[in-house]
Amino acid sequence: MIKTITHRFISLFLALFVGIAFAADLTQAKTSGLVGEQANGYLGLVSQAPDDVVALIQEVNAKRKQIYIDLAKDKQVPLTEIEKVAGSRNMEKTAVGLYIKEGASWHKK
Repeated sequence: MIKTITHRFISLFLALFVGIAFAADLTQAKTSGLVGEQANGYLGLVSQAPDDVVALIQEVNAKRKQIYIDLAKDKQVPLTEIEKVAGSRNMEKTAVGLYIKEGASWHKK
């Protein structure tokens, strides 16, 4: 019984810690100027980045895409419409000094 509770506690702690570390890594990548928000609703590489940052972007974008697909099905609208709205919202929420990509080039907000 105690062993089960201990395992559950450790699992919960690790899940929370990994989630926080994941968010911290993304924030750090954005503030370092490696990653930015794009008009298509996904993250993009602003400049050359280490493999772990590339993997992080791929993971976040895969999660976003699944959310967008679910929303598109629920709202019965094209996926591209959801992506466009999400991109606009994400860029709007981007803090001043971080990168956004509207059109073909990156610039600081």
